[in-house]
Amino acid sequence: MRWLGAVAAVLLVYNANAQEKTDSAKAILADCNAYFDYIDLTKTVRHHAEAIKAGRCWGIHVALLNFREAVKPELRFCIPQGGVALLRVIAVTTRYVDARPDRQNELFLDLAVESLREEYPCKN
Repeated sequence: MRWLGAVAAVLLVYNANAQEKTDSAKAILADCNAYFDYIDLTKTVRHHAEAIKAGRCWGIHVALLNFREAVKPELRFCIPQGGVALLRVIAVTTRYVDARPDRQNELFLDLAVESLREEYPCKN
């Protein structure tokens, strides 16, 4: 029965985003803001949909970090030797996207890669 609730929550998230592109910077910025709310212990996550949005933001950023070396050289970014916290990476991308409201209909991944290349440029 729990899985039914999870499926319903996923459908609610996708129906709510049906009016806009779900891979747009605007849509994923909302997911990342949900992530910050989710990890803020002073706030209460009231719906599974908020947790799903937070998870989507988290998953996108984990994928960016895991596959950063598998992309074309012109799209690569280089994390410092000691690494960087995932929360910091999410903060970098959300700050970058939030500062560019005129570009929020573009693909989130394009802006995320731009932000990470700017924040963590490769030395070669």
